[in-house]
Amino acid sequence: MNKWKLLIILFAAVMMVVGCAQPNAGELGEQGMELERAGQVDQAIEKYSEAIEQRPDSLGFRLMRVNAYMSKEDYDSAIEDYTEIIRLFPEQYGAKAYFGRGQAYKAKGDLEHTIADFEKAISVSSDEDFIEKVQQELERVRQ
Repeated sequence: MNKWKLLIILFAAVMMVVGCAQPNAGELGEQGMELERAGQVDQAIEKYSEAIEQRPDSLGFRLMRVNAYMSKEDYDSAIEDYTEIIRLFPEQYGAKAYFGRGQAYKAKGDLEHTIADFEKAISVSSDEDFIEKVQQELERVRQ
């Protein structure tokens, strides 16, 4: 075998091993949860972001990251994530994302956007228990 063929085979083998060494999205999500439990929220967010890059269609990884943003009081990033969740998963999670985004606006002191998002959550939901919960929160905000 000539040296070029051998180098190509060796290169392909190395690439396969390196590719296999990359954690999959599920592993990244698990690593993120472990880091978050250990109080390393920024590192957890990085893992969740990597998982989202691998699986942009995953609502779960986005929810993990938005919860991490909320826990570190990075409300602007949480609002961005909730907005993306609303865009990508309107039927599956839209009402809850409007409510979550409203909570982030509330934490920032932006009551105008809070009220608008709570009202939108109510209007797009068909879950009576959820609607009642949001209405109660909306009443508290309006007081």
